[in-house]
Amino acid sequence: ATLIALNPGTGFPTTATPNFSIVVDSEIMTVTGISGNNFTVIRGVNGTAKAAHGMNAPAYLPVIVSEDSGLASVALTGITAGPNESQVLRVSSAVVASSIPGLIASTSASYGLLNSNLPFNAVTNPLSGTLSFTPAANLFGTATIRVTVEDAGFDGRLDLAGDNATFTRDVVVVVTGSVDAPTRTQPLNTQLDEDGANGNTVTLTGISDGDLNTQPLQ
Repeated sequence: ATLIALNPGTGFPTTATPNFSIVVDSEIMTVTGISGNNFTVIRGVNGTAKAAHGMNAPAYLPVIVSEDSGLASVALTGITAGPNESQVLRVSSAVVASSIPGLIASTSASYGLLNSNLPFNAVTNPLSGTLSFTPAANLFGTATIRVTVEDAGFDGRLDLAGDNATFTRDVVVVVTGSVDAPTRTQPLNTQLDEDGANGNTVTLTGISDGDLNTQPLQ
């Protein structure tokens, strides 16, 4: 176990009973004890790797959804063009890491209200938006979705990226597994020979763990 300090430590549970997960940058940690702003953690869980983190590394709770839960949404807040600036902004999202290929079937980011009076129907500048994503059916694991805020620069045009500036923040999604029964296709009725000299066999097909994840079967 490792002791880390989160300053401030607000926004997290005040007790580690039961244990819970946090994300620092993109590393997932399991919190096993809390004393003030000091958190005792097990590092690099859920398929993430231990990494070096700066003093101001973002720490937050992961988004946890259940397998086969369908469309999920997360509020995005604090979206601005920067101090003392007012520019056209665009918010987008993309999966940048996944413990299982295709874990997140789709993702999108919506932001503000479409404004036909601005160039290229860009949106006005509220402070919030929504990240939406859909886990793929019959999969569980961990994925990182990167949310990018892009401004239009001095020319006010998002399509001319030369002077555009971007800011990114990662959102870690944990899709928890459900208990799915293993599968087997029902064999067709088969005629077998009594006392067959070479024995009789029936081919079994459609055998799976009930998920697209690979699990031991017997």
